[in-house]
Amino acid sequence: MERLSEWLGSTALNEAALNQSAWLVPLIQTLHILAITVVVGSSLVIALRLAGAAGTDWTPARWSRRLSPWLTGALAILLLSGLILIVTEPERALLNTTFQTKMALVLLAAVLSWVLARRMASLERKPPLTTDRALAILLFALWLAIIAAGRWIGYT
Repeated sequence: MERLSEWLGSTALNEAALNQSAWLVPLIQTLHILAITVVVGSSLVIALRLAGAAGTDWTPARWSRRLSPWLTGALAILLLSGLILIVTEPERALLNTTFQTKMALVLLAAVLSWVLARRMASLERKPPLTTDRALAILLFALWLAIIAAGRWIGYT
């Protein structure tokens, strides 16, 4: 990881982001945070719907169709902005165990999101299973843990 970090630190994007533009990194961070908001908000809606606590006037399949484009777009923005942020400060990210933990949680959340989206799409007429509810709550908790880890990176 140290060699990768050193190489990323010497790239043109790193140089441009840190030395040529005072507004690039704050802009990317803002986009990253806004995308996190969309992902967490959508995950909360899904968890509440599958738990039967909100949004019960729509089927889980309808919620899935409504939220999938937002989630897909926000996850794409998170991936792109996250990669740019890693390039701008590679040693802060790649060599940090909190960052590495966050990335493991992100991978788990992405897989869980995919599984849950497929499950919800199939729930047009039947009620969600207890496992669906548990997965939705776990997904929301994972996103909260990812946010906490992301904030903690600056202190470790």
